[in-house]
Amino acid sequence: MPVFNHELVQELQRYLNNTAIHDSEIDAILFEHTRNRLVLSMHNEYYKKTIAIVCEKIKIVLFSSANWYKGGYATISGITIEADYNALKKYTEVPKNYKDNTIYLVIQLANGKELYIITETVFVEEQQDALEDRLI
Repeated sequence: MPVFNHELVQELQRYLNNTAIHDSEIDAILFEHTRNRLVLSMHNEYYKKTIAIVCEKIKIVLFSSANWYKGGYATISGITIEADYNALKKYTEVPKNYKDNTIYLVIQLANGKELYIITETVFVEEQQDALEDRLI
């Protein structure tokens, strides 16, 4: 599973651009408070892939709306790494030192909502679904 930190931001963006994350449906979002870790589990029905994004040493996690799932779906329309924290500053204060050692992910959903994550480390795992799962 590839591991990325602040120094590998460009590599992470290239990696994300070459995965099946776009048009994937979020299955679960798990925040493990004791481990300070966020796990996003998703699947892409077209490519028959399961993807997990694991963010460790979380600094900020925020949805642009409390009703993020309204509209009946949680399909990812885009995922980017941002350098400009201005969009997030609408919702919360962002310490200046976060730019020095964190990754700022923005996940856009097809319903117009966004998930903002500031974290120190990102792991991405992508697996092809088993053949028997694809035949169902």
